[in-house]
Amino acid sequence: MVSQLQQQSRERGEGGSRRLEGEPRQDAGVATGIQMLEHKLGTMHESLNSWRDRMVALRLQEEELRAFKESLKAWEEFWKPVPVPQRKNSKRSYLHAYYFEEVQQVYRVSTYL
Repeated sequence: MVSQLQQQSRERGEGGSRRLEGEPRQDAGVATGIQMLEHKLGTMHESLNSWRDRMVALRLQEEELRAFKESLKAWEEFWKPVPVPQRKNSKRSYLHAYYFEEVQQVYRVSTYL
């Protein structure tokens, strides 16, 4: 029933467009062109966004790598072996050095007298 009313209104030229059934719409080409442009602009915008996202991701990776290298250097510095002075029988050499110093002091004192 609705289709009969629509057909009658079309025949009279009322309502929507005044084109015949098989005739293409004139604004369809323009709308399609606009839609294609919007689609192209959208894909360009998406590709720019994805490029920006990739650049941000690369910068973050670079910062993480730099921080890792710094922590690795700090770790290597922390675990670097510390040179330990070699001691030769410490008790004996200490006593010998102490005795030797006392003898020298006694000798100095005796030479001044």
